[in-house]
Amino acid sequence: MIVYYDWNTSPNCLKTKILLNELGIPYEQRNVDAATVRGPDYRAKFPTGQSPALEDGPLRLAESGAIAYHLAEKHGALMPKEPNRRALMFQAMALEAALVAPTTGGQGLFGELYKPEPQRNLPRIAELRKRAQWVAEVLGAVLGERTYFAEEFSIADIQLYAAVAKSLEEGVSETPPKNLVAWHARMSDRPSVAQAREQYVPYQRKK
Repeated sequence: MIVYYDWNTSPNCLKTKILLNELGIPYEQRNVDAATVRGPDYRAKFPTGQSPALEDGPLRLAESGAIAYHLAEKHGALMPKEPNRRALMFQAMALEAALVAPTTGGQGLFGELYKPEPQRNLPRIAELRKRAQWVAEVLGAVLGERTYFAEEFSIADIQLYAAVAKSLEEGVSETPPKNLVAWHARMSDRPSVAQAREQYVPYQRKK
């Protein structure tokens, strides 16, 4: 059985929990915290010292995107088979990693906003807010009139959801694209997403 390492404050763990909910596969969950992931036993298994992480037989895997690819491939779900749709999925996954995460993640805007006020870099925050607006516009343009980023629901939507939800719900984008707002609402209404949100502190306040 898969062993899944979860941290209930992590947006990245939210992604993996949505994925597990969608797949409906059995797993054993082990809850971690800062002390656990920084400890030598955990880092011996997962050198980055981060969660989510999982053990699947002899495979030890961290990073939510890698976990998503692995489980979707293994279980034959949430990855389009049609080549053009599959390409759109890969594009959206790449945008999440290259644009969304660096702009709004722990090393970006929210990392700055969560610092004590005297430690915040205000010029950097202002620049990151502008960039976040641009990233939202890019995502809206890429999504276009499609219901989901790869036309059908896929791991790309799961990977993008955590950061987009946080950004929209906390008003990072002053004028978010209407189609991106509608996508967020569709995603939030999915049972797998609604159930997962209840388990993660940053999202419990945004019901």
